[in-house]
Amino acid sequence: MACFRFRVLGQPLSSAREMQRLFALRAHQYRAMSKSQNQHNPEDASDKSSSAVQFDESMLQHLVCPLSKKNLRYDKQNNELVCDALGVAYPVINGIPNLVPEDARMLKSHSEKGDES
Repeated sequence: MACFRFRVLGQPLSSAREMQRLFALRAHQYRAMSKSQNQHNPEDASDKSSSAVQFDESMLQHLVCPLSKKNLRYDKQNNELVCDALGVAYPVINGIPNLVPEDARMLKSHSEKGDES
């Protein structure tokens, strides 16, 4: 049976038990640090959780709709990238555009036009 040794910060870990203890300690330290930051600025903590990272609009010059290959525009109100050619809106999550067609939504105004014809 092979014995694996892991090194963390230069120190060898000789067992899985030591590794579990280390990860538990790091998780405890992270939770304590997060909790102390929230206690110092409770207003800032609530703002950070409710507001996502803003999308960098300079990225629009490099992005196109994956389906139509047309330019996209950024809708700040809904936090989406919109393809007007197809009437599709792609979500922006934490400042990162999700250009997966299955995750996009059809715009109401464009789908109503398609129903009339």
